[in-house]
Amino acid sequence: MLVIEGIPLFLVEMWIGQKFRAGCIGGFYKIHKALSGIGFATWMIGFYTNLYYNAIVMYTIYYFFASLQKTLPWAADCPELVDAMDYPRNCCTTNTKASYYWYYEVLDISPDISTAGSFNWDITLCLLAAWVTCFLCMVKGIKTSGKVVYVTAVFPFIALFGLFIMGMTLEGSMEGVKYFFDPTYRFAADMNKNETLQSNWRHLYNPYCWLEAAAQIFYSLSLGFGSCIAFSSYNPPKTNFYKQALGISVVNSVTSLIAGVTIFAIVGSNAYKNNVSIDDLSTGPGLAFIAVSEAIASTPAAQLWSALFFIMLFMLGIDSQFAGIEGMMTALDDTTLVPKKIPRPVVIALFCAFSFLFGLPFAMQNGQYLVDLFDNFSANFPLMMVAFFE
Repeated sequence: MLVIEGIPLFLVEMWIGQKFRAGCIGGFYKIHKALSGIGFATWMIGFYTNLYYNAIVMYTIYYFFASLQKTLPWAADCPELVDAMDYPRNCCTTNTKASYYWYYEVLDISPDISTAGSFNWDITLCLLAAWVTCFLCMVKGIKTSGKVVYVTAVFPFIALFGLFIMGMTLEGSMEGVKYFFDPTYRFAADMNKNETLQSNWRHLYNPYCWLEAAAQIFYSLSLGFGSCIAFSSYNPPKTNFYKQALGISVVNSVTSLIAGVTIFAIVGSNAYKNNVSIDDLSTGPGLAFIAVSEAIASTPAAQLWSALFFIMLFMLGIDSQFAGIEGMMTALDDTTLVPKKIPRPVVIALFCAFSFLFGLPFAMQNGQYLVDLFDNFSANFPLMMVAFFE
C-alpha cells in the first residue's frame, strides 16, 4: 500500500502545494476548475476527521491526569454495589477492571446509540482543553505551530523508545511480537479452543482488510486531508520534494513498525499472563484505553509508564490536529468564503469554538458510539474516493 498508493499520492500532493502555492481547494482549482470538487471534498474529510480525532485526544487528557493518582484507577477493585434501576453493571464479573473503568467510569456509556443520556462533564472539560490547546498552538498559524512541533514531534519518539524497552522486557512480550509478524502464529489459549483454527492469511481475501490498510497509510502520511498540500505550499519553489517525500515515507513506516512492535509486546504480555488470545482483547480506541492500560497497570512504576504513554498519545493527536487545522485554514485563504479583512487568529478562534460545539455530542453518554460511527464512515471510504480522483 505504501509503494502502490502512499508515496505516489504523497508526491502528487506535495507537487500541487509547491507548484500552485495554495491549499487543497485552490490547488485543484488552478489545475482545472472542474477539479475544485476534489478540494472541497478533501476539506470536508479533514473537518469531520478533526472533530472525532479531538474526541480521542480528550480521552488521552483524562487518562493522563488519572495516571497521576497514587493507584491507577483502572487497577483498583470494581465496586460491588450497583443501582438495580440502572442498566446492568456487573462490575468485574463480566468485565476486566480496565474495561469496567473505561465503559462505566470514564464514558458512563449508555446502552445504545439512540439513548443520548447526559453530558459527562469531566470529559467535556477535557474536550474543551483539547480545542483550547489547538487554538493556542495555531493562533499565529505556521509560525507558532512550527515551533510547537519541535516538542510534540520529538517527545513521542523519546517516549516510544522508553515504552519499547519496557515492553520488550515484560514476560511473554515475544508472544505478542510473533503474533504481530507471523499470521500463522497462535497463542496457547487459541490451541485450547474447539473450533478449527484458520490462518490469519485468510483476511487478505477480505476487501475490508485492504480498506483498513489503505486508510492507515492515508492517516500516517496525512494524505487526502489537505494538510500535505497546505504545508508543501510553504516550500521554496525549487525545493526537492521528491527527496522529502521519500525520506518522510521511510521514517514514517519505520516508526509505525516500531510502534506496532511496542504495542503488541505490551498487549502480548498481558494476553500471555491471562492465558487469553490477542484476538479476544479490545480493538479500536479500546486497544489503548483498555488492553494497553491494563497491561501497563501490572508493570513496575505503572504510574510513570501510564503517564508517559498517554502524554505520547496526546502529543501525537495534537500534532495531527495542527496539520488538519492548518490544511483547512490554508484552503479557506484561497476562497472568498471568509472575508480577508478578518484577522487569521479570529478565524482560527471561531473555527475551534464551532468545532468544540459541534463535537459536544462526543462528550455525552452515547458519545463513544458516535466516535465509532465517525471513525468507520467519515474518512475511510471517502478517502478512497478522493485518492481515486487524485
